[in-house]
Amino acid sequence: MTSITKNDPPGKESVGDSLTHARQVLIALNGAFKKILLYPSEHVIYQTSLNSFKNGLDNFIDQHGSLVITIDRQNIYYKNEVVHDGPMNEENLAFILFRDGVYHLEFHQSIALWEIHSFLEILQKHQVLTKDAENDIVTALWAVELPCLSYKAEDVGFDTGEAFEIPDLGGDDFSGEDPEQTVENTDKLEPDLPLQPLIHKQH
Repeated sequence: MTSITKNDPPGKESVGDSLTHARQVLIALNGAFKKILLYPSEHVIYQTSLNSFKNGLDNFIDQHGSLVITIDRQNIYYKNEVVHDGPMNEENLAFILFRDGVYHLEFHQSIALWEIHSFLEILQKHQVLTKDAENDIVTALWAVELPCLSYKAEDVGFDTGEAFEIPDLGGDDFSGEDPEQTVENTDKLEPDLPLQPLIHKQH
């Protein structure tokens, strides 16, 4: 009697192999991120790192399909396993993405080199979030429209260890006023300033 052994389909690898491969790709991504922080985009060191990540990503996608990762304040996960970790500061890819609301990324088949460079350039430009910043990573990704890179984001405001306080607008000072007295004194008030248009940040 001939026994039949069930083999994995050609080109398919175990979850363990895909996890190892994902870690290698994230190492390359982190390397390219570090290089764009140090060198201009046309520099050979950055270009070498960029192409290394692109080649590794293409190879991963060919074998396993789209690279789907999730993000929290310190870690990046592939299939619920940590593939990148770091401290809660601007040197950590996970931190700056999650700080601006990005918690899910997907790199798809046929992603172009310019898309990867644009993504890294956005990370570089928004690495440090200043108080007067008009944009963040999410708004920049929305504006550039990368066809083979998709993301999911939520409103910012996660616990980074910093204290967030709502300013006291002094509303309690008026709680005991007499409504009639308030009406009688309206002629002494300064004229209203013209209203300024509200600017809504879009994601």
